[in-house]
Amino acid sequence: MDITRTTMSFVPATLLVSNTQNGVARPHSEENDRELKKVCQDFEAMFINMILKEMRKSVPKQGILHGGLQEDIYISMFDQKMAEKIAHGKGIGLWQNLYKKLADKMLHGHANSQLKGGASNEQ
Repeated sequence: MDITRTTMSFVPATLLVSNTQNGVARPHSEENDRELKKVCQDFEAMFINMILKEMRKSVPKQGILHGGLQEDIYISMFDQKMAEKIAHGKGIGLWQNLYKKLADKMLHGHANSQLKGGASNEQ
């Protein structure tokens, strides 16, 4: 599975609009670069949050010590913030690799085809 195909729906369309020079698409601006980094970090935060949620499922809930729905809501919000802090810090390396891949695709114009005609059939 090619992660760039899956994650292209997470990339805002404004990032895909670029200047074309000699047939090569170039990133529109530094603002787009910052936005792409943020989108990649947010994607990593979502992934880390899913990992934390699955890890919590593996721990049995103690009957009398379990706080019920309120605890579940608190833990869910805690995990979400923890995932955001991890991803927007050094992270686990996912956002950096995703950013490099998407920036490279944008630089070579592959992402521009997503804007014009939908999914690409390249492999």
